[in-house]
Amino acid sequence: MNDHKTAIIGGSFNPPTFAHMKLIEMSKLTNYDRVIIAPVYQHPFGKDLIDIKHRINMLNIAIDLLGLPDSVNIEVVDVEKKMYGFHQNNFTVNLVNYYYSPEPDRNITLIVGSDSIEYLSKWHKYEELCEMVNFKVMPRNNSISSTSVRDLIKKNKNYKLWLGQAVPEEIIAYIEEHNLYR
Repeated sequence: MNDHKTAIIGGSFNPPTFAHMKLIEMSKLTNYDRVIIAPVYQHPFGKDLIDIKHRINMLNIAIDLLGLPDSVNIEVVDVEKKMYGFHQNNFTVNLVNYYYSPEPDRNITLIVGSDSIEYLSKWHKYEELCEMVNFKVMPRNNSISSTSVRDLIKKNKNYKLWLGQAVPEEIIAYIEEHNLYR
């Protein structure tokens, strides 16, 4: 077995929250050689997403705020956007295959939130996925979800009072600057 350990964190990141940042930070404490953060291009269950460029920009802001050393190998990738032309639908199994196929003995861990793992049996080719990766499940700990953040922005003029509990100020500023989630 190859000693090279890769972690993949996929998700909507619509927008990234403190919970996502904690997930990224925790992934580095597990001594992965490489952490790949792959926002979905098109949600497999049909959820509305803002443009991937904004989600990638906000993820990069979030990672910068973590203040991790330069030696930490974290990559935010738009590989699903690139893959979209090759697969009619992007599924996690396709993302993992993208990294797994060139080096099948690579040690890949898929890091998911406890809310996502509940639906694993509904994932496309989940049995195949289970054969290719190890899963690391991170608890949600009652954190405010991205869905709640979007709802607050849409419905509440005073959303800043609540968002500070879920999203860093720098990401709130980005959301306002680009008039997102309205």
